[in-house]
Amino acid sequence: MTAAEFQAAGLYDPAAPDAPARLELLEWLAAQGVTLADMREAQLRWGALSGLAGDLALRAGERLTLAEVAARSGMSPERIERFDLAAAFPPVGPEERVFDPGTVAMFASFAAAEQFFGQGPLLAFIRVLGSSVARIAEAAVSLFLANVEAPIVERGASELALAQANLRAVQLHDTIPNAMADDPVGPTLASSPRSGGARRAGPARVLPLCPGACGS
Repeated sequence: MTAAEFQAAGLYDPAAPDAPARLELLEWLAAQGVTLADMREAQLRWGALSGLAGDLALRAGERLTLAEVAARSGMSPERIERFDLAAAFPPVGPEERVFDPGTVAMFASFAAAEQFFGQGPLLAFIRVLGSSVARIAEAAVSLFLANVEAPIVERGASELALAQANLRAVQLHDTIPNAMADDPVGPTLASSPRSGGARRAGPARVLPLCPGACGS
């Protein structure tokens, strides 16, 4: 992408005082595979581009709709939605692609656990797990804001430095679910941009449950 293309998209003003730094950021984003459409949407939604590369890295890979998860898991969309809402995730539109493929196995494990423990007790358990995930998300965001973003802003570093730090934070965050993979309690609820604070630190969507068949 060229400076002229960035300018035509309304992302770059060559006459602005920070034009060189802005162009550096835009060129770096383009090198990360970010499209002009992505940049325009982020600018309109957030008023800044520093979190965009990290956000897209968090959302990388295949994403499924509720109906697709239901089809793959052999469960009804209503049953999946019941589990999802219990974890305090917001309602999902029919065309929204927000589910990681790993959630198919997770919802199947919920279904097995529901047969073993009963619907009421399981939903109560999922609510606790969802609350815990939200707290982890908040802690991850606070960790980044206080120890990474604040020093960058205080020393007057460029938006590019902040964007690179955001991306690095998301990449480092992948070590958290990996570290939890051997949790003896069981399977995982993998990374989801739907959790709070996903734009900056991408909290993990890791919900341990029954190893193997709950009824065995």
